[in-house]
Amino acid sequence: MGRLAQRHLPLCVTISDPNISGMVGARPQDSGGVYRRAVAEMLVDERQIILDTLNRSGVLTLDVPADKLTVSVINTYLELKARGAL
Repeated sequence: MGRLAQRHLPLCVTISDPNISGMVGARPQDSGGVYRRAVAEMLVDERQIILDTLNRSGVLTLDVPADKLTVSVINTYLELKARGAL
């Protein structure tokens, strides 16, 4: 994707997992819950690092839940078009 950014305006769209997002904010009830929350937090952190790295390389990123995917992609397209980026 970084190479594409040299000549194009790539958009990397990722679909967030509501189950993982829910685990990050949940209060663990037992030791298994503590481990699940820790793993969920690690996944969210790693995902954010990757998205930040892509952004620094000139790649636009959009990370949304599946139920907001269509609207978010269309809005991003319209925003880019309005800015004259396309």
